[in-house]
Amino acid sequence: MRRMLLAVSVCASVLAISEGPVSAQGGPRDVVRAGNSAVVAAIKKGDAAAIAALYTTDAEFTQPGDRIRTRASIQGMWQEQLKRGLADADFTTTDADLANGVITEKGTFVFKTKTGVVISKGTYTNTWRREGAAWHIKTNAVEPEKK
Repeated sequence: MRRMLLAVSVCASVLAISEGPVSAQGGPRDVVRAGNSAVVAAIKKGDAAAIAALYTTDAEFTQPGDRIRTRASIQGMWQEQLKRGLADADFTTTDADLANGVITEKGTFVFKTKTGVVISKGTYTNTWRREGAAWHIKTNAVEPEKK
């Protein structure tokens, strides 16, 4: 459970605005900031479908020993984490660069319960790609903190 929650947090950190894909203007940090805010808002609402909508149709989520492909499978993973108590998240972007039409974001995450108990934390790397006029998460790789 801890490993899955960690992976989920990384995915969330690169997502988009809570009502749908990220259409933020500005530089790469503006895009990922809007995405991270959207992920946190969707987690607080308990809305796995809103989180999944922030991913590309061919997105991939990876964590040590596990790989999840397709938006529908990613939605199922988020739904399971929400059922297990995920209720809040913090994302800190340490790097965001745009090259060849893709934003690469690196950062840290912390997942929490409703009462603020830390469920998991670690680092993540996300790539963002445009689909239509909006930015979506293409890949989300999470590395949970080892205890």
